[in-house]
Amino acid sequence: MRARRALSAALSLAALAGGMSLALTGPAVAQESDPAEVWPAQVGASFAALPCVPGGPTGQDGANATALNPQLTNKMRNNLNAYNMSCARAVVEAVKGRGYNQRAAAIAVSTIIVETSMANLDGGDLDSVGLFQQRESWGSFAQRTDPGYATGKFLDVMSAFYPNGSWNTAPIGDVAADVQRPHSDYRYRYGVEAADAVRIADHLWGAPPAAPAGVRSVVTTSDGSQLFGVGADGHVVSTFWSGSITTNGGWHEWFSIPTGYADGVAAANASVTFTKINGRMQLFTTAPNGYVISTFWDPAIPTNGGWREWFAIPTGYGDGRSAGVVTATTINGQPQLFTTAPDGQVISTFWSGSITSNGGWHSWFAIPTGYANGKTATNATVTATTINGQPQLFTTAPDGQVISTFWSGSITTNGGWREWFGIPTGYANGKGSANAVVTATTINGQPQLFTTAPDGQVISTFWSGSIPTNGGWREWFAIPTGYANGKAGANSAVTATVINGQPQLFTTTADGRVVSTFWSGTIPTNGGWHEWFAIPTGFGDGIASRAARVGMIMLNNQPQLFATSAGGHVMSTFWSGSIPTNGGWREWFAIPTGHGDGKLR
Repeated sequence: MRARRALSAALSLAALAGGMSLALTGPAVAQESDPAEVWPAQVGASFAALPCVPGGPTGQDGANATALNPQLTNKMRNNLNAYNMSCARAVVEAVKGRGYNQRAAAIAVSTIIVETSMANLDGGDLDSVGLFQQRESWGSFAQRTDPGYATGKFLDVMSAFYPNGSWNTAPIGDVAADVQRPHSDYRYRYGVEAADAVRIADHLWGAPPAAPAGVRSVVTTSDGSQLFGVGADGHVVSTFWSGSITTNGGWHEWFSIPTGYADGVAAANASVTFTKINGRMQLFTTAPNGYVISTFWDPAIPTNGGWREWFAIPTGYGDGRSAGVVTATTINGQPQLFTTAPDGQVISTFWSGSITSNGGWHSWFAIPTGYANGKTATNATVTATTINGQPQLFTTAPDGQVISTFWSGSITTNGGWREWFGIPTGYANGKGSANAVVTATTINGQPQLFTTAPDGQVISTFWSGSIPTNGGWREWFAIPTGYANGKAGANSAVTATVINGQPQLFTTTADGRVVSTFWSGTIPTNGGWHEWFAIPTGFGDGIASRAARVGMIMLNNQPQLFATSAGGHVMSTFWSGSIPTNGGWREWFAIPTGHGDGKLR
């Protein structure tokens, strides 16, 4: 089977980087319609794979392949080897050498995934060779099979198509396709590989390693001006804003929360949950052994900035161990926690002043059966909210269906919890993607849910007493298109809030952009939702890390967003009516360093 290349337009590029002139002579080449594509198993069958780096792959190349293989989602999943990684490394190093950023590296990597499965081929369609399958007009055979030279040519053409760095704000797949110029039927392939390309490029760039499935780079916001997260070393870290701090935009350097149980280190897939109990700030996370651990702040504690050492919440169902994220809420004035046990069962505990042991926490107990026997999908998160005064939980079942249960004092079994039931069908049959989070909010007095479908589309449903079926829930519908076709990236979550009385959503796309949409009664289409748009660039080119969740607080009456950058630093932007560009959003800026250089994993 012959290798397929994505044909590039013939261009005449003058005054490119370093004063170099690149002439691609001849008329524009006709686009090819051959759907063949080089897949990993075909490398070496029709064309030989040439070396990418002097001396061949290293042990670190092999380790990188092992680390990334299970994290990829498309063509290269479980197909990476040391040779592939040596080729990707050569491309990333060439991008760095030319002074381009991580986004440019991801664009180049997405291209070589599609073109050659990350192999430096000695042939291809017609006279195409090398990682990028470049034609003879791009250079000699030796030049086009030199990863450094070939990457440089790719960047030159990219910059010609997208002058003044405009490739920074265009979708990765679109940029790659515009450089390579495939048949229109196959342009989409570069976008399909964009998320995996970002993972590979970030890993090689020196950013934190690709996160395991379920890990969320979460910046937890308090109900005031304090942020929490899990540092690169696993310790829970925090920073706070104060008008008396004259540097770093008023933000204190990051510091770690004190030790205690498990030395205060969180499990690999854990994030930090914040709540208040009896007016006292309290944090929850999961220790590496699965126990839910907690700490609280008390001004009477003279050490550790007032934070108590971490302690474990009591045992019970599943020995009280968690397989993921801990959710905290208050039901009937009683603090209550929810998480998923290792067997997938949703479990809960509550605090009561009448409980004299375990710091007042009841032993963990399971929420009742029903749909899917009440069990959740791997890495599922339990969302708790109140609808019409009734506590209600949402999560995803192993088959992806969004399921719910509610508490009622009239239910005499299962601690008052109803059996789990599925939310109705509609778009994507009402199913969420792997690791999707269900977000609940209220818009115009109406309870509304958001999650991401398996195709990445953000979908929603709302509850109304006038809907006589499906427990009052409307069928799921998609939020409108716009940036990245309105699709969220793998493992991302939807953040819902109200800014200046206007419901607004935030999420991250496959290329790492933080995007938003808002609801308005004046928008006559798409259920009143505006098309998705990107939040402006700035620090880290405004690109968020894999699976980052966007946090929002009101600081000095000003909406402020937080996310983790591709390099691990927490970055922020705020909205102001005085900013005339970018929809009123300031460019992203970094929150100061401190513990672990202020990076979250």
